[in-house]
Amino acid sequence: MRGFIFLATLLCALFGPWWGVLIGATAVSLRYRAYEMLLVGAIADVLWLPNSLAWGMPLMLYATIAIIWILEPVRRELFITDGLG
Repeated sequence: MRGFIFLATLLCALFGPWWGVLIGATAVSLRYRAYEMLLVGAIADVLWLPNSLAWGMPLMLYATIAIIWILEPVRRELFITDGLG
């Protein structure tokens, strides 16, 4: 499940809408420690940054960091898991 959501989020970063990356990062971060979403956020920024109005700021990477950081306590409260799968 984790790999499927990661691949779907990666495909959204490459070919889909920007909100697909945020939805995928949120979905994975609710259940697992989703450090691979940082890679997806960085890829999205590299692909979209030249055409965005972000003034050179990696907004998608900052958004994925915020999502992972904010949802970590929620994940620990709702799901008892070690984050390995």
